[in-house]
Formats: sequence, C-alpha cells, structure tokens
Amino acid sequence: MIKKFLMIISILTLIIFTLGCYYKTEPYNLKDESSKLSNYENVIVTLERTECYGPCPVYKLTIDGNGGVIYEGEKYVKTKGKKTSKISLNKVKELVETFYTLDYFSLNDSYYGDITDLATVVTSISINGTTKRVIDYYGAPERLYQIENKIDEVANSKQWIEKK
Repeated sequence: MIKKFLMIISILTLIIFTLGCYYKTEPYNLKDESSKLSNYENVIVTLERTECYGPCPVYKLTIDGNGGVIYEGEKYVKTKGKKTSKISLNKVKELVETFYTLDYFSLNDSYYGDITDLATVVTSISINGTTKRVIDYYGAPERLYQIENKIDEVANSKQWIEKK
C-alpha cells in the first residue's frame, strides 16, 4: 500500500515538474515595446559622462517621458550643479525612436578595452520599469555613439557644458 502511494506521488511530482517546464514564458523584452508604445510617461533616458585623466566634462542627464530634463554638472563644465529644463514630447518620441532604430537593445551591456585615460559614458533607457543599460569605455559600435550624441542633442546639454 505504501509502495503504491509513493509511486503515485512520484508520478504526480514528475508530471508537475514536466508541465512547469512546458509552460515557460519568454523574458520581458524592451525591444518588442516599440510598436506598443503610445504613452511615453513611463520612459526615462539617462546619459552619464565620467571623469578621465584630462579635462573631460563630467555630468549626468536624465530625460523623462513628459519632457523633463535634469542636468547635473560636476567637473570641466560651464554649469556645475543641478539644472532643469523641458523638451517637447515630439523630442522625447524622436529620442526613444532612435533607441529602437539603432537597435540599442541588442548592444552588449558593456564595452571595455585595454586603454586608460578615457571617460566612460553610461546610457540607459527604462520603459515601464524595465531598464537596458550600456557602459561604454572603449570599443563600442558607432551606433552607440550616435545614441549618446542624440541624448546630448535632444537635451541641449551644450548650454551647460561648453565653456566660452
């Protein structure tokens, strides 16, 4: 009787584990969001440029889906401290579309090389709480530089960075 009971429990356990593997779901993928994204309210884009051994501008930009821009300048910039501005929703949409068009979501999470003295650029995009982040020290593809420059352009960061 006990053998029969253990056999039934074993079979049921095996069935449960097998079904658990069968109904596997794919991980949430930001890349698939482009066509579904109609509300940019839950979008946050960041760009951070870090120090190098020379006069590299050190600052961080945060752009939210409503067009809010937060600039935080640290070193080798015209404006130090925190500043805010606003961009149009069309600019937000244009920026987000750049991430999709240049396939940001397929980039490696980091790019490093055996070189010293370079600044690191960290970019990220969050959509509905899911984030893709890329660290660029050296050796990233050209499309990542295009995205980094697009963030600066859309935020008009030169108003705070460029020294006269």
